[in-house]
Amino acid sequence: MDSSWRRRWHRITSDEMSLGAAAIAFHSFLALMPLGLALLGGAALIGGDRLAVARITRALDPVAPQAVGEFLTDLLIDADRRIHSEWWVIAISVGVAVFLGSRTIVALQRALGAGIPEVAVRRGRSRRLVAVALTATGGLAVLLCGTLLVAGRSLFVFLAHWTGRPGLPVLWTWLRLPIAITALFGFLLLCYRYAPPQPVRRAGRAAALATAGVVVGSIGFGLYLGWAPRLGAVFGTLGAVAAALTWLYLGAWAILAAAALAGDDAVPGEGAVR
Repeated sequence: MDSSWRRRWHRITSDEMSLGAAAIAFHSFLALMPLGLALLGGAALIGGDRLAVARITRALDPVAPQAVGEFLTDLLIDADRRIHSEWWVIAISVGVAVFLGSRTIVALQRALGAGIPEVAVRRGRSRRLVAVALTATGGLAVLLCGTLLVAGRSLFVFLAHWTGRPGLPVLWTWLRLPIAITALFGFLLLCYRYAPPQPVRRAGRAAALATAGVVVGSIGFGLYLGWAPRLGAVFGTLGAVAAALTWLYLGAWAILAAAALAGDDAVPGEGAVR
């Protein structure tokens, strides 16, 4: 193993990289709890009727195991019965999710600076403002993608009737995954460009590598969800929590490792001054 590959290997397996990925995964997991409550409550208030539940079920069928789809739709129906018009629950959940999500971005900023010597770290108010802005952008991307995934088929069915092309709904089935991957790539590119004071070197390449790593990890997590019902209610649920934490950790590590590998051939001294 030559010196360049040895340097890369030590960089992506360093303690700083592992601890940074763990911090990002931990804050991400905390942020997902209130975010899930907010999304569930909003979906229940907007579309808790049978027709909306049927549309969501059709959208989940191609991408989620039957047990997962039934669990989510049952949650939606139950939330519609309990939340009703209590908007304050959703508002508080959104606020907590934004706060914890911004802490995730702060952890990302610190991890990039600790694991990659060429990357500087924002300080003070600038770090927090950028973290909140990136968190809000990520939340809007999740909301937009979620809306497209749920309502996109209905739109393409309408276009099929309008244009007389019956194959358009099938086209949407093939477009959903590229849309989600493109949104993930765009968000990671924004993080690499604006989380540090100066953009990560070769941010586009880093975003592409990180997206590939996150997608591979997500495929593995999806395979586990399809297999989890065999473990039963107790062990399947506990295993899902462990698998989710592992998935978040591997995704965070992929994001950090991609930034380190993409800019590894930087000219010494060309990076930002710490």
